[in-house]
Amino acid sequence: NVMMGYALNREDLARGPELDRLATGDIAERTADGLYRIVGRASHFAKIAGLRIGFDDIEALLRAERIETVVTGSDQLLVVHLPEPGAESRIAAMVAERAHIPESVVAVTSGELPRLPSGKPDYGAIRKAGEAAAAARQAALSQGLHPILAGYRRAFNAPTLTPDASFQSLGGDSLAYVNVAIAIEKALGELPAR
Repeated sequence: NVMMGYALNREDLARGPELDRLATGDIAERTADGLYRIVGRASHFAKIAGLRIGFDDIEALLRAERIETVVTGSDQLLVVHLPEPGAESRIAAMVAERAHIPESVVAVTSGELPRLPSGKPDYGAIRKAGEAAAAARQAALSQGLHPILAGYRRAFNAPTLTPDASFQSLGGDSLAYVNVAIAIEKALGELPAR
């Protein structure tokens, strides 16, 4: 599918088709069935929860708060690397709120910045550290719980849930709905169509 690219202003929406090919920055692989599957992006952004998140934009947002970071990620996880530990939870909450994405898709790592032999940041190593941190957080949220409750905790990034909490009171949205539905299906089997 080829679209016309991103609209940057109202006038862009009124233009007709101008392209037959669009350099999206997507990296794809061809499957054994001859189909193509997107496995990453060559550019410095991700599409998380349906939103285009620029890594440079997140770095600028944090720099405005006097926080120096390196940001990378994938379409599943935004990874923020801090030079010093201690503010991981606060930074994750701030980034999630400002980027309008669930906190569960933000991982914050800290410590010495991994670098390539060229001296540039090793984004692959940072991303892997973020994935490991996110997996550990998800495991901690699920430990010793019924799978449905664990699914709610993961969907809402809530370490504790009160008995009176509901999907609506937790601020449920379409992404949380999908994540909770997957957890329920894993626990109970396929859900009915209605």
